[in-house]
Amino acid sequence: MSITIPDEVMKRAGLSEAAFRIELAIMLFEKYLLTFGQASEMAGLSQYDFQQEVGKRGLFIHYDVEDLKDDLKTLESLRK
Repeated sequence: MSITIPDEVMKRAGLSEAAFRIELAIMLFEKYLLTFGQASEMAGLSQYDFQQEVGKRGLFIHYDVEDLKDDLKTLESLRK
């Protein structure tokens, strides 16, 4: 799906296309609508660079006990 945003709207917002993608990705991530990986991909940034952008805004990476359990399972499967 593609969304067209008029150039005039982008001018008024004072954002380049790249900056708009980052802002939109961060907003969707903050609202738990995209995962960290999905949001960094949407923003067109590496996960490290996206993490830097998130940090600049004082936001935190969503990581809970279930995420930790999933990561531990993945690590265990890689050890085999």
